[in-house]
Amino acid sequence: MIHHRAMAGKYCPVLVVVQQFLHLRDNNASLDTIISTFWDHLDSSHITDVNIRRSVKRTGIKLDLAKHGITEGRVDTHSLCAGGAMAIKFKRKSR
Repeated sequence: MIHHRAMAGKYCPVLVVVQQFLHLRDNNASLDTIISTFWDHLDSSHITDVNIRRSVKRTGIKLDLAKHGITEGRVDTHSLCAGGAMAIKFKRKSR
């Protein structure tokens, strides 16, 4: 298990899961509620893979990655996996 305890900072994956669990609990979610469910001032909804892909692509456009040779077609959710793998690699090297 890569992340078995909380790390410092707001991007800690352990803390994110705990925060989402608390959000579900605070909104009286049932045991069948999927973890990507959220509540706003209107109703509940959930985040899908399509939402994540669109968000990652929009971020690539906003960062103007094309000027660095990374076209919109090359940016997708695999970019998150690669970024996470590189972060783990560099974290291990810094020890």
